[in-house]
Amino acid sequence: MKVKELIEKLEEFQKKLIEHQTLYSNSFPKYSGEMYPVRNKHELQEQSLRLNRWWGENQSNLNQLRDATTVQSPSTGDEWDYTDSALGLNEVAPNKTQSLKKLIAEIDRIIGKLKSKNPNQDVYSLSDNFKKAEQFSDSKAWAGIKKDFDVNKRAFSKKINFVKDEFKKKIIFRDTEHAYFFMQNGFYKPAVILAGGVIEELLRLYLKYQKISPDNNTFDEYIKSCDKNGLFKKGISQLSHSFRNFRNIVHLENEVSGKYSISKATAQGAISSIFTISNDF
Repeated sequence: MKVKELIEKLEEFQKKLIEHQTLYSNSFPKYSGEMYPVRNKHELQEQSLRLNRWWGENQSNLNQLRDATTVQSPSTGDEWDYTDSALGLNEVAPNKTQSLKKLIAEIDRIIGKLKSKNPNQDVYSLSDNFKKAEQFSDSKAWAGIKKDFDVNKRAFSKKINFVKDEFKKKIIFRDTEHAYFFMQNGFYKPAVILAGGVIEELLRLYLKYQKISPDNNTFDEYIKSCDKNGLFKKGISQLSHSFRNFRNIVHLENEVSGKYSISKATAQGAISSIFTISNDF
């Protein structure tokens, strides 16, 4: 698909989202706390089905242009996927209303980003590279990690033996391997984001293992909790701070300048941070 074709599709999708937003807001005489809209149910369901169908057909081309897809309630700390909430009808009214606003704004940012590119350029499909990453055997990945970072899978597993859930451990291994694959193949932003996700989850699970409850479930708070409780050696907490700050820069909404371009060295540093921090567990 060409860039100009995706822009046209996104502009039409955004119009449909706004129509859905308008109808949804008009389905409540006032917010009553009900789980479902009180009017226009059939039309809303039809709109929801069409929007979900469009999203399913085009998601692979959009994944590369998106970052975090969850939002957190400032009052309760609850998190939800705002795409699912915006397109579906199973959320309470405030969540869906907020999610629709966020998704409409995100589509606008993606359109703006695409308009800066050659309109006849093919849209790079990151999903194809995720398939390649899935096919990248763990033995090959860890052979490269051993060569570049002097860490093998068995040693890393021992460092994170506080992760008792085998499924979670499998995901941590997988995302570490994928981060390395993307770094090796020149996709530095995905490498940084994946490495950041691994570090964030490791910190969360380590705090849980230590029976420490952070004030809220954010990457920043996990780091602060580790600092306050002296869980890391001197210098390691500063490393995680620096990495958190850079990870924030690569969020799409903050990517406003070419000076924040991500180099291979930065991606290597992000992956290295996984093993540096895990040495303190």
